[in-house]
Amino acid sequence: MRTIETQVNVTSDRRLDIQLPEDIETGQYQVVIVINPQTTTNTTPSKHQLNQLAGKIEAFKDVDAVTWQQETRGEESEDFLAIAGIWENRNITAETLYKEAWKK
Repeated sequence: MRTIETQVNVTSDRRLDIQLPEDIETGQYQVVIVINPQTTTNTTPSKHQLNQLAGKIEAFKDVDAVTWQQETRGEESEDFLAIAGIWENRNITAETLYKEAWKK
């Protein structure tokens, strides 16, 4: 199974045309289409209703949300700079990452 994410235009006759990558073989496939309307008029993200409650619930006034999330997820507070050198002396570029992630 492979996921391909792209923008398409639906025509007035409710059709769409998709150009697939060259490595997709011809034949029959099961295809799932997720319709996620794209609007061009609103470029600013709307505020989520839950965010409007921030600081208003008395029971949570002394809770540090970031610390709570880290503890809930089992994350340990690591010193960011302690791991800063892990990529030293490695040839890592956008091109090498692309080639490694999308091997043919």
